Amino acid sequence: MNQIDEKMKKILPYIDKDFFGNPLKNIEHRLSKERIDEIKSYPKEYKEFLYKYGSGELSSFFWIESSLQNYQAIYGREIPELEGMLVFGSDMGEYVYAFDTKNNWEVVDIDADGEIFERYGDFKSFINGILDEIIESIENE
Repeated sequence: MNQIDEKMKKILPYIDKDFFGNPLKNIEHRLSKERIDEIKSYPKEYKEFLYKYGSGELSSFFWIESSLQNYQAIYGREIPELEGMLVFGSDMGEYVYAFDTKNNWEVVDIDADGEIFERYGDFKSFINGILDEIIESIENE
């Protein structure tokens, strides 16, 4: 069992199943060939997370999407620095999390003004940090 699996095992009992789930492994047979091909192009760790655990509200401060959306298409703003940013989640507040496709699929967060606030490295490092924050919030309740 890897770190992500260990952390998710601690978190899953606290997740509202109405807002998180549908692992892709359970619904893959219903997906179109185009959707399967799209998913194959995603970064490995993100794709594995979706297949094992799914998408939705992982906590009150983190939402993960089952598909990647172009930042500029979502917000309708042409910001040259954000070209190639593919959004996969949000803090359900001011920030969205995106892959920077021009920088080796590095995870970044982008604030409401369209500014890159922080760079996190790869998805595995990013999601491990988020899961640590969720576990800490559960333990402090």
